[in-house]
Amino acid sequence: MSLSAAIAASLKTMTMAPAFEAELLTKDRTKAKNRNEGVWWDYKEIVDLSKDADVSKLARHVLAFHNANGGAICVGIDNKFNVRGVSTNDAADTKLVNDKLRRYVGPRLGVFQDTIELSSGKVIWIIFVPPRGEKLPVAVQRDAPVDPTNGKIAYKRNTFFLRVGDESKACQDPIDIYSLFTNVDASQQEAYALDVDEPYFRLLAPHCERFFGRSKVMEKVRESLQLRHPVISLDGLGGVGKSAIAIELARQFYDAREYEFLISLSAKSRVWQGHVVSRVAGFSGFSEFLGVIAHSLGLPPKATMDEMKSDILDAMKDVRGLVLIDNIEDVKDEQVIRFLCREVPHPVKVLVTSRIGRDMGDLSVPIPEMDEIEATDLFQFELERQGYARKQNDGGAIKAMVEATGGVPLALKWGASIAAKRESLQAAVDSFQGAPILKQEFLTFCFTTMFEELSANARDIALLNPYLGSSWTLPILSIALDISEETVLHALTELEGRGIVFQKSTIPGEMPGLLPLTKEFLAIQSKQNAKLEETVDSRLADALGETNPLVAGLDPTKRAEILTNAIEKKIAEKNLDVADRLAKFLVELLDGTENYKGQFLAGQILYLKGEHSAGKELMLQALAKLDTSEAASLDLAFGHLLLEATSKQDRHEGALHLAHVAAKGSELSPQIARRVVELLIRQNDAKSIRMLLSVRHKPVTSVQIARALYGKSLLENKQLQFEIGPPLIEIFEEASASKSTELSATERREFGAIAKSLVETLPRG
Repeated sequence: MSLSAAIAASLKTMTMAPAFEAELLTKDRTKAKNRNEGVWWDYKEIVDLSKDADVSKLARHVLAFHNANGGAICVGIDNKFNVRGVSTNDAADTKLVNDKLRRYVGPRLGVFQDTIELSSGKVIWIIFVPPRGEKLPVAVQRDAPVDPTNGKIAYKRNTFFLRVGDESKACQDPIDIYSLFTNVDASQQEAYALDVDEPYFRLLAPHCERFFGRSKVMEKVRESLQLRHPVISLDGLGGVGKSAIAIELARQFYDAREYEFLISLSAKSRVWQGHVVSRVAGFSGFSEFLGVIAHSLGLPPKATMDEMKSDILDAMKDVRGLVLIDNIEDVKDEQVIRFLCREVPHPVKVLVTSRIGRDMGDLSVPIPEMDEIEATDLFQFELERQGYARKQNDGGAIKAMVEATGGVPLALKWGASIAAKRESLQAAVDSFQGAPILKQEFLTFCFTTMFEELSANARDIALLNPYLGSSWTLPILSIALDISEETVLHALTELEGRGIVFQKSTIPGEMPGLLPLTKEFLAIQSKQNAKLEETVDSRLADALGETNPLVAGLDPTKRAEILTNAIEKKIAEKNLDVADRLAKFLVELLDGTENYKGQFLAGQILYLKGEHSAGKELMLQALAKLDTSEAASLDLAFGHLLLEATSKQDRHEGALHLAHVAAKGSELSPQIARRVVELLIRQNDAKSIRMLLSVRHKPVTSVQIARALYGKSLLENKQLQFEIGPPLIEIFEEASASKSTELSATERREFGAIAKSLVETLPRG
């Protein structure tokens, strides 16, 4: 049973379900089993019913759960999911809780409660909130108390709250309020309710209480609508405010009666509410699209779609009108696109919002992020709207949040909801500066559709920004992608038009900038595209080896990294002449600096070219100077190299080296571990074998080691067995108990028998 199922069972019987405790807490009862809050439960470290502020916050959650499916508020668990508990005196009785809440939730809503006793003498206080069922939703009955720190209130009387994901959300989106009263799931409704629906005018309702700033870009859109282009496209990443700007402009046009008709539709099928939420598009195809327009224009129904389209075009002819289509990228029916860009008659204008290009012959107006003043104003307003109690030292955190979000409105709103929910602005900042799973979902929501529709060159150029860093320049990109600088510039223009990059200044030749969230998204995508980085490394390494002056601007650290990767690749391909040439260039490039990995690679090349003594000496010198973390992979490479040598002495030296490497914590592959043991047995090197066997190995590796040990040279050598000692017993026991599919039943029996025999002959201590 899950925690949500245990809560549902508790609400059904009006008593805490037997499974509830096991689903809430870990076995040691020190942590919450679910390291997140959800639509069914919420954690609170403490609730002090003697403080009106605490009662008002509790009422908010109670109403939110009640208006949804019900839930449980678990008091005594902090925001890091540690079990703290509360004293039995703090866990008030049910009558007192309901009496305190009644001022806010009214007489119809009552909670019930229980406690879970802890070994410390404290308890987890569980407040169960029943669902409203078929009854009407309940609004808060009075204003929240005034916060003495800022003189403001968290919410006003008659506000409806609803549990959405892990948030107790004030319902200001008309869709959420409609869901409350109809019990129709929001995912079955359109993304936008209608603000105006009257003959000739159909306006979408905004998702915000108040519109902030954006005067420059709105003026640019107004100017664009005066030009000859019939289609104007507001382009940019998800969440940057394209829809909000279009809806606000439509409202201004309506109020000023600038158009004789104004029809707005949205194709949006997903919205962000702390997580991705599905919505129904405003029209499903061309027929429904035409039907909405015909209805707004007051046209009678027609028998065929062609007749309806003809009537619409006739009604639009010579009329100053505006058709707004939100999220044009979600429109799959090409008939809609063709109608908008080829058939709508002059002087009607078409305004669309889009994350991608749809080849509509449109005039693009890129929508940038908010500037610092606009973003700060919006964030502070959202903090107040969400009920966050401002603290005197919050100024720095507000600035940090504006910087972390890059002025993207959707990110700012989400950040405010996190701050309100966790009652900590710093917690919200940490969420944006870190990389939690939910943030990655947010980045995917904002960027993926747009990113996938970029041209191949634009996509590769964007991906190389986090990889090349300060070396992301015109000539280096040209060499890295084997395209002309003119082609790079064309791709950069595409990226700017899509809002992925922005011009930092008017200085000729200066590369554009990227928002912090954009960089994070590209860094995630870049890690999934190793092939591109490998190709780029190869091209840049060739350019460096040929001393191409165009790569002079490559960052020294990046140069060394690229050359090192290229040398390793050439060594693996046995192309030692090229590897040697690149290694010598690397030494020249880093003359006077400490580049021990380059030194190791030079020694590796010497060894492979037959200069064994000099090569080994150079590699060992480098390994001695490298940090432990840096040396681990090269230690393995050194051992593997010697293990393949023609010299018997080098092979034994390699086996001995790898045994020491394994003892320091590096994992040997099963086959390499077997070869190492076989070589050490031939040398009767009991000390090294014992050292290798004393390390915990993966089951499949233990099987291969046991196979190496299972031979006459060891089984008949009692002295060697004795010198290896108890680890020999343990490796055979581990191998016989292994669930590896490679192990035959016969081997399993024989390994078990050897282990028993060794137990009788070898001391355990």
